[in-house]
Amino acid sequence: MRTKLFLSFATVIIIALISNLIFKWLITKDFNDYVAANEAQNISWVVSTVQDAYQTEGNGCENLLYDAVHWGLMLGLYVEILDKDGNVVMDAKSVFSGHHSVMTRNMEDILKTGKKGEHYKDYPIMVNGSLIASVWIWPITGYGFPSLKENLFKKRGKHFLLISFLIAGGGAIMLSVLFSVFLSTPLKRLIAATAKIGSGDFNVSIPVTTRDEIGDLANAFNFMASALRREDEQRKQIMSNIAHELRTPLTVMRANVEAVVDGVAVENPGKCHTVIALEVERLTSIVQGIEDVARAEETFFRKPVYEEFTLVPFLRDIIEPFMAQADKKGISIVLSGSGNDIKIMGDKEKLSIIFHNLLSNAIKFTEKGGVTLSYEMSEAELAITVKDTGRGISDSEKPLVYNRYYRGKQSGGMGIGLAVVKELTDLLNAKLSFQSTEGMGTAFSVRLPLMF
Repeated sequence: MRTKLFLSFATVIIIALISNLIFKWLITKDFNDYVAANEAQNISWVVSTVQDAYQTEGNGCENLLYDAVHWGLMLGLYVEILDKDGNVVMDAKSVFSGHHSVMTRNMEDILKTGKKGEHYKDYPIMVNGSLIASVWIWPITGYGFPSLKENLFKKRGKHFLLISFLIAGGGAIMLSVLFSVFLSTPLKRLIAATAKIGSGDFNVSIPVTTRDEIGDLANAFNFMASALRREDEQRKQIMSNIAHELRTPLTVMRANVEAVVDGVAVENPGKCHTVIALEVERLTSIVQGIEDVARAEETFFRKPVYEEFTLVPFLRDIIEPFMAQADKKGISIVLSGSGNDIKIMGDKEKLSIIFHNLLSNAIKFTEKGGVTLSYEMSEAELAITVKDTGRGISDSEKPLVYNRYYRGKQSGGMGIGLAVVKELTDLLNAKLSFQSTEGMGTAFSVRLPLMF
């Protein structure tokens, strides 16, 4: 991963370098075009001035020619004016002739006015269709003010591009190092934690330090590790309880079968058959409980999947499988609530397990009266209550009802139903509460936060 990051940032550096070179070429080209256009404008001005001088004053225009050559020097141009016979009429030496000899030499040395450029241009001066003079013009090759400005601009442009490239390149290198450390550190933790899980150590968790994709990956890993840890613990616990639960009925059945085989129960074989039938029913109940536990445990290891559904048909589907059992016991099951078209967002699978367990317990412990499944919607939550008229829960048992494998007096089963309900409601960020009076009944309420 670090190699890929370095290669990525190296690519950025190369692109930045190429971009700087292209930018430098474009800037230099634009500047040279500007200088050329400015020079052409200056030359046009000088030639026009000489042309006007000859047209207005003829050959007696030395003062005007002096000004034209002088301004040409100021504009970075060496101007030499010749008559039609090729004799020099005015040039830079003529301009400096009135100055001190030392100043003249210094100016000639700086402007190199004593040397003609290799590529000068000849501009004829025509008056009334006749050639009167010629103007030779070429750029000053010394260190005149215009040349200094041009050189300074180009030099500073190079420095600017070099500094910008160093900043971009250095920044890219620093970022590549920082990003490689920033990204590789949590991934190294994840690799180490994965190796621990691979070796069978599920008691592992990695810190979540960011809220980006790396943080999401850490959260997903921690959820997976927690699910695996829970699954391992539950597997051990369930296997132990299954062995214990199966041992008792099998022992009773074996004793009665041996009694029949040995002839001990010949006088009362019906009693042995009844005991065996009861134990078979108990085994069937245990197997059903194991299936319910396995189904519930499977949902723990999956994050909630929320979908929109209509509440009343969902509750009716939960009630339907219990109708035959309720009729057999002579009790009623009633669905109560206002509004038949209420739609909610929820995890149907987990909610189905929750209310299946609550209804199963309510019917199991109710001998007369009935069970009511009611719902009530408020602005912030949906409350669904399962209320029965059964034997209730004693005060001493109330703190223990959510403990796994706790079984109250004459409860039977595996003692896991309410524990599963509690854990699933917590997983859904719901609130589970109950009220119970011994001998009068129990009401369990699930309060689900509304999701839109």
